[in-house]
Amino acid sequence: MILKALALNTFKEAIRSKILYLFFIFGLFMVLGSRVISLLVIDDPVKIIKDFGLGSIHFFSILIVIILGIDLVSKEIEKKTIYNILSKPIRRWEFLLGKILGMLLTIAIVLLVMFIIFIILLWIRTGTLHLEYTGVVYMILLECLILTSFALLFSTVASQLFSTLFTLGIFIAGHSTEGLKLLKNFVQGKGIGAAFADFLYYLLPNLNNFNIKNDIVHGVTITVGVYFEATIYSIVYSALILLLSVYAFSRRNFY
Repeated sequence: MILKALALNTFKEAIRSKILYLFFIFGLFMVLGSRVISLLVIDDPVKIIKDFGLGSIHFFSILIVIILGIDLVSKEIEKKTIYNILSKPIRRWEFLLGKILGMLLTIAIVLLVMFIIFIILLWIRTGTLHLEYTGVVYMILLECLILTSFALLFSTVASQLFSTLFTLGIFIAGHSTEGLKLLKNFVQGKGIGAAFADFLYYLLPNLNNFNIKNDIVHGVTITVGVYFEATIYSIVYSALILLLSVYAFSRRNFY
């Protein structure tokens, strides 16, 4: 019951946020804009709608995670409401888990609405419901789970500015892990440089695991195993980051 109450409270706070509505409106605008752009190009307009629409959904969902995620704990600390919350019979891990569940619920609903509009656009254009793109949105949600866990971690130990920069850095680094393989090859696969590249490759989240947009758009079949492995990876990685958040949060004294 405590987790449910914390998650719903976090969800309600996010829904009331003007920033959420701002990016939500822009996200819908970009998805709808894909329809307009498709009318102005010579190439396959349906492919334009798919690429632009899915790209917009991904971009704005990540942006919402970064903007709202940094406030998960830091806002409570700045407003000093954290004192009132922790004075109640609530464990600190419950507080953090409730925050991340509420944020995940927010992102899931935003993704669902944008995806419905995207599907409607494709249906109007092709006369077919392309539900195969549900997998793309599911993968985006898994990616958002990892980024939310990092945003929560940074929110417990740093200011809003640094939390934003660090979370954005994780997103960029997570999509650049393939470059670490190239670095290892550049240093001929041995020595300190290669070991450091390997260390970063396995330490950083490999967000490319969730990037199946191009495969789906080009008709490549994604097996159930791919979704299963991505789900396990996201949950386990996020759980580890959540444990770090709990440890860091437990070290802070609010009394």
